[in-house]
Amino acid sequence: MNFEAIKSGFLSYLEEKIGEKDQNITQNAIQNSEISIFLYSNEFKDYLVEEIGADVSIFSKSINDIMSMEIVDGKLIETDEEQGPSDTFEKEQTDEDNDNINNSNYFKDALNDILSNEMVINTLDVDKSGGLDDKEINSFLTGVASADENGEITFDNLAKSVQSIQEGNYIQPNTEGETTLVESGDNILNRLLDKVYNNKTAIKALDIDGDGKLNDEERAKFEEYIKGYDGNSDELTEADIKRAFDDIMDGKFSYDNDLTKIAEEIDKETEEELEERTQETQGTTPTGGTSGTSSGGSISSGGTAGSRNSFSSSNTNEPKTIENMTLEELESEKQTREADVKQAQEDVNAVHSGENEAVKNAKTEYEDAKEAYDEAVENDENISDETKEKRETNLQQIEEKEGEIDNLNIQINDQENLISEQESIIDADKSNISALKSALSALPSESEYSDDPDKQAEISNKKAEINAALEEAEAKLTEDEEKLKELNNDLKTFEDNLETAEGELEELEAERSEIEEEILENCSPETKAALEAFNTAKDNVDKVKSEELEKAQSALTDAQSALEEVNTKINEKKAEQTEKEYSVSEFDFDFELTLSDRQANELELFKQNWEENKERYQEVEDATGMPAELVAAIHWRESSGNFDTYLHNGQKLGQTTTLVPAGIYFEDWTEAAIDAVKNYGSDLSSIDPNDIQTYYDYAEHYNGMGYANKGLPSPYVWAGTSNYEKGKYVADGQFDPNYVDQQLGVAVMLQALLS
Repeated sequence: MNFEAIKSGFLSYLEEKIGEKDQNITQNAIQNSEISIFLYSNEFKDYLVEEIGADVSIFSKSINDIMSMEIVDGKLIETDEEQGPSDTFEKEQTDEDNDNINNSNYFKDALNDILSNEMVINTLDVDKSGGLDDKEINSFLTGVASADENGEITFDNLAKSVQSIQEGNYIQPNTEGETTLVESGDNILNRLLDKVYNNKTAIKALDIDGDGKLNDEERAKFEEYIKGYDGNSDELTEADIKRAFDDIMDGKFSYDNDLTKIAEEIDKETEEELEERTQETQGTTPTGGTSGTSSGGSISSGGTAGSRNSFSSSNTNEPKTIENMTLEELESEKQTREADVKQAQEDVNAVHSGENEAVKNAKTEYEDAKEAYDEAVENDENISDETKEKRETNLQQIEEKEGEIDNLNIQINDQENLISEQESIIDADKSNISALKSALSALPSESEYSDDPDKQAEISNKKAEINAALEEAEAKLTEDEEKLKELNNDLKTFEDNLETAEGELEELEAERSEIEEEILENCSPETKAALEAFNTAKDNVDKVKSEELEKAQSALTDAQSALEEVNTKINEKKAEQTEKEYSVSEFDFDFELTLSDRQANELELFKQNWEENKERYQEVEDATGMPAELVAAIHWRESSGNFDTYLHNGQKLGQTTTLVPAGIYFEDWTEAAIDAVKNYGSDLSSIDPNDIQTYYDYAEHYNGMGYANKGLPSPYVWAGTSNYEKGKYVADGQFDPNYVDQQLGVAVMLQALLS
């Protein structure tokens, strides 16, 4: 078996396990055969070992080396043109990960592969001598060892260090033991140029011969021409590239630009403005990482197309309001606001129960004053025992009645919150009913499709579904309204009991006033002073309690209003979903399916993915306006519905992207997808919800216009339909007119969801 068979098998493996995007990367790596396999892909390593029986020692070999190997007795081995196949490599291993690279030959081969790579040399060549000396090599090996918890140089850490270099974010220890980002000026320029050359808007602007790609002459012309954007025409700088890119994105770039005038405009900018502009165009370092930059590289994923207006990494600083939150974010915000309501409710109850700090302090002063008053009355011989007994009984009854009133106020507060929650439930019921009625009225008439029995049946089934859902929703509303009546009745009982208790307290307070008048007629000056202090302390308790209650009630009202606001927005979004769910598509899918068995199986998997995850796709639609079905189709096309990858380019989430668009960092798929659609996709306003052709156009622009430039249908859109036969870009700039795309086209997936 020769390498072509190995390559073919591996590409099939990638297409099945990883997706088309990594296929493109791999083919590009194969074409650049000086790249060592183990520097590229753990998946390739696993494939060669598990499927072909390759010995692990081949991973120090370049692709050229491996291309000369053959399979003999089930093993991938080296061959000699004169002597024939040699013995199978058998190197000692200590574990499954091949961490042992103590074998001098194996280590030497691997390290030589690394240190002969031009990008590695440029990165590690700190003194810019054009080569690597012992100090620079030892510094590199120290960095590799520092990445291991045991301080050892392992295969994995060696590969990770090389990957970091390729991504432009290699961290190298300096002489002081500190770490610093090593990135040459040329690497920075190449990284920025790669971003330009992999942006489809830029390709269109710079593509002089109109073949849909940029050749060496077109790139050289661009780089030579933009020297001078920063006022210095002697060399190409970061400022040149960034300003030219912004002009391209704004539609202002032309080879007829007056660069002298541009340079004068730049000179007018203050240093502060220039610094701010640089920060905006470069973006910020993602948290949790070690690097300040990431390299886009020269290998395009063939994934996200979209243009954007700067080099900034993402739009993650956009302020979140309920207007731009997704439904998932709104539900999370609802939980936060419900917690705020609960806390505010507890604060109100704390005032009534005396647990509020200010009320508690006032009550402590009151208790001290009452104790002094009790003692003064008890020791005052001028007060009769009958009056003393009446006073004690009266004060005890007042305290008990005040406690009863506090408990009733707590019950009323809790009941009012239950009523508020129930009213929110009823609002949601009514919103759902309204949405169902709207969906019912929006259904087309069956008579409009007298010549289409299938469409008539679909409309009839939708009506039946909506009417059933409507009946269930109205029954729930009736049940919830009955529950609200019960809650209001209970509240009325509490309020009546409170009114009664407050009346009884008023009578007890009147009795207290009469008793105090009796005491003041005969008491001693000490008792009179104690009584005045007691009344002052009691009035202060009432005053503090009233003030604290007013603040707590105000906070509760604000929290309830905030919760009501988010509930209203949630109801609106759910109503939109309901209307969409029960709508009947009027799209005309003008094609026939030509699915292979593989594509038919994949379509079933795609539909299953939609049913399981449509809420996640709806979140993206809620935040961007891009139809959820189109999001799902592009997601499947890009990464077979893998929620661990970026919608931008199919790379793994939780890592800073190195493919276009490079420098993106997200851990959450939904947040990343929203960023991809908003900041890297085509103009969303071009999508007409009632015109399926605009869905197709958006998808094609998202992937790229290379096929349109050739006057061919894009397999990204049409694979699996009668509108596509063959032809595909199997790698960047490499078009195979006979290759038949075996993935599902976006049109097939949209028909499955929208028809």
